[in-house]
Amino acid sequence: MTISSAILASVAGLQINQQESALVAQNIANASTPGYTTKTLSVEDRISDTGLNGMVGTVQRQLNTEVQQQLNTSTSENSYLSTQSSYATNIDQLFGTPGATNTLEASISGLSSALSTLQASPSSQSAQQGATSAAQTLASTLNQMSSNVQSLRSQADASIGDAVQHVNTLTKNIADLNNKIVAGTAGGSDISNLQDQRDLDVQQLASYVDVQTRTDSTGLMNVFTTAGQQLVGAQATQLNFNQAGILSADSVYTPNSSNSALSGVTTGTGDNTTDLIATGQIRSGSLAALVNERDVVLPQAQNQLDDLASSIASAFSDTTTKGTAVSIGSGATAQSGQSVDLTGIQNGNPVNLSYVDGAGNTQQIELVPVSSASNLPLPQSTSTNPGVKVIGFDNSGVAGATAVAAAAALQTALGTNFTVSNPSGNLLQVVSLTSGTPKVASLSATTTQTQVQGGTATLPLFTMGTTNVVYTGNYSNGQLQRTGLSSIISVNSQVVSNPSLLVSYSASTLPGDPTRPTALLNQFTNNQSTYGSETGIVTGKASFAATISGLANQMTSYWGAQSQNATSALSSQQVIQNNLQSQYTTTSSVNMDNQLAQLVQIQSAYTANARVMTIAQSMLSTLMQIQV
Repeated sequence: MTISSAILASVAGLQINQQESALVAQNIANASTPGYTTKTLSVEDRISDTGLNGMVGTVQRQLNTEVQQQLNTSTSENSYLSTQSSYATNIDQLFGTPGATNTLEASISGLSSALSTLQASPSSQSAQQGATSAAQTLASTLNQMSSNVQSLRSQADASIGDAVQHVNTLTKNIADLNNKIVAGTAGGSDISNLQDQRDLDVQQLASYVDVQTRTDSTGLMNVFTTAGQQLVGAQATQLNFNQAGILSADSVYTPNSSNSALSGVTTGTGDNTTDLIATGQIRSGSLAALVNERDVVLPQAQNQLDDLASSIASAFSDTTTKGTAVSIGSGATAQSGQSVDLTGIQNGNPVNLSYVDGAGNTQQIELVPVSSASNLPLPQSTSTNPGVKVIGFDNSGVAGATAVAAAAALQTALGTNFTVSNPSGNLLQVVSLTSGTPKVASLSATTTQTQVQGGTATLPLFTMGTTNVVYTGNYSNGQLQRTGLSSIISVNSQVVSNPSLLVSYSASTLPGDPTRPTALLNQFTNNQSTYGSETGIVTGKASFAATISGLANQMTSYWGAQSQNATSALSSQQVIQNNLQSQYTTTSSVNMDNQLAQLVQIQSAYTANARVMTIAQSMLSTLMQIQV
């Protein structure tokens, strides 16, 4: 090696030492900076035809990209489960603990106890007032719980808006950093700190939506959701969302509809709009969890409350009349079946038919009158029982023609194997051939008492709002009467003004007559209804039957289990999250001991390079002193 080569090598070494010292200082200074990764200098010799004429140092980041991607995925899942757990806890607290006071179960138990006291002492004004107060407490409890559920939905809707704003800010930041990194890569400048900031923004983005990334040779990072929706490239994809404000039970998200009461999360405008919720483009992160709470979980809680309110109102006001057996003719053409009187039936009151089809399977039809043909066909959700086929019929004809309209609708549904008719008055009759199948199993009609002294033990104790609108289960203008019932259910103002109506079912009822209190207690305590997947307690076409108190108990237990499951799932995910974060941090974060050790090495290298310079200088001085 020539003296000049030695000098060039030592100068290059000193320059590299200077860069390395600066990196170590930078690493130490940023040891606590979020997202900062340890920087090292990768050194390459610069070789020419005349030999080594310098060295080039390139700043590199220490990180494990595979662990980084796993961490981003875990961050999305952890954020989803954290949001889910938070809401599950709130709902669980709303429904209370089984057996606790000041809960829905306690209110139901209180009314049952008050009715029992009234049954024993019908003429007692204290017992009458006690039962009325207990009914008001139950209605108030349902009102407050429904209000709390909708408050949580409103909170979720507002949080979706906040999340969308954060996503838009982060994607814009990532796009801006992309452009700087691409320019820096092309210009050969240090882009490592820009990459750190971009990675930090991506991890923060992952807390809102699920992400995957791909970086090309220019340094441009493309960010997608795991379903393939691009969020960032050279430009950012901006998300759109319109916050609804205060939500109610009938505030429903309808995908791809301009009439939806709630907004989806969309991209694009006009005909190029894509609804990321409807298309399943967002699957994890807090944004997905918030949408699920607003549109699925909390509506299930509302449905449970509305189903319960419906059962409570109907238990006091409804009477179900079983059909009577009918036999027509004799011999091979003999027909048999049942008939039921539809007098007094209200729009929304069900007529239930159970029959055995030709294959020997039991089928159920729920026939429901509506006020206008514009409400047809009825949705399956008109009934809480998923096991029935719902059929509506127009009941807007002349008075007394209900059975005629019902017979026509039912005949169309059953076909020629049955004969459906209105033989007289308001009688509905369903018959089939006596021999073989198909055959009628049962027929019944439910009617709602709308008068407080209608001459029967039933009583419209609970009504809708303060105008004493009686609940009948009606469907009108695309809206189920049951929807939001728990938010407006109240005690009939006539009963509040005159609690003796809990006993007096007609003008001639004796003060001590226990008929009505006994009937009300029996219906409230023993009446069973069938519920389906709208409650969330069962799924698909499964169903379950429960009394009023039984449904309340199941609701409380269900949300307690949901909260425990959510907490358990989050706890398990946090273990994964912490392990991945630890792996990533071990690889990428600044280790002060390593940096100090590296500083010692740099100092030694600097001393060695300086020594070479000193020796080279001495050799040159000696050569200059040699005389020719």
